[in-house]
Amino acid sequence: MNPSALDHWDRAHQALRSAELLAAAGDHDGAASRAYYAAFHALSALFESEGRTFTKHTHIEAALHRDLIR
Repeated sequence: MNPSALDHWDRAHQALRSAELLAAAGDHDGAASRAYYAAFHALSALFESEGRTFTKHTHIEAALHRDLIR
């Protein structure tokens, strides 16, 4: 995995840990926000490992639906 993909992967894990802590503390809105970013960074890592980069969240969402869901 390239360095940028590894950075996104590390950020995904950190965001997921934060989401778990926030959920356990009863902060469900904060947990949902961190869970979104965990998914965003995990997808970014996947696409980066394929040599694909995106500058906007909407572009990642479009690639998710176009390339992984369909």
